[in-house]
Amino acid sequence: MCGNSGSSLLVLSKQQMAEKLKLLTRVQIIKMQVQIFFNAKIKIGGERLWAGNVEIHSSSDEWVKHGHQSDKAYNSVILHLAEKVNREVVNERGG
Repeated sequence: MCGNSGSSLLVLSKQQMAEKLKLLTRVQIIKMQVQIFFNAKIKIGGERLWAGNVEIHSSSDEWVKHGHQSDKAYNSVILHLAEKVNREVVNERGG
């Protein structure tokens, strides 16, 4: 995961998401090429609460194709969901 804490960005497959993710608040959805959930609050596997944006792609390599790894605007993404996990991703800070 990544966020203001500077820790790593977490990428979950659709199955992992269904097993571990509990969305705790309603979020605003914007439809573009991907879905972005703004100001989400999530808890994964009973661990600590994370707050920030969630980005959804069909495959994890779309993160790089869209240039998110070098865009500071995506440093607030706490969770990147991908149906197909085919690449490890990082944010602009390397997390």
